[in-house]
Amino acid sequence: MTYRHLSINELVIIEAYYQIGKKVIDIAKALNRSRQTIYKVIAMLKRVTLPTIMMNSISRISTIVNEVKLNYPRKSVNTSPFG
Repeated sequence: MTYRHLSINELVIIEAYYQIGKKVIDIAKALNRSRQTIYKVIAMLKRVTLPTIMMNSISRISTIVNEVKLNYPRKSVNTSPFG
């Protein structure tokens, strides 16, 4: 069995389905993913819930991605000829 990373679209769909009350088994079947994967995403979403309840899914996930980028910055390559 091969592993595929969840796409941002799948994360948004999982959150949207969960918020409207869909059962985890139904979400898993709709996305062709295991129930455990869905449970893990829901647990992650609960841990990183932002103070603003009205924030939409895309901006929430965007914020999480940006936080990860800030915590783990890429090494920059100095291309200046002056050091």
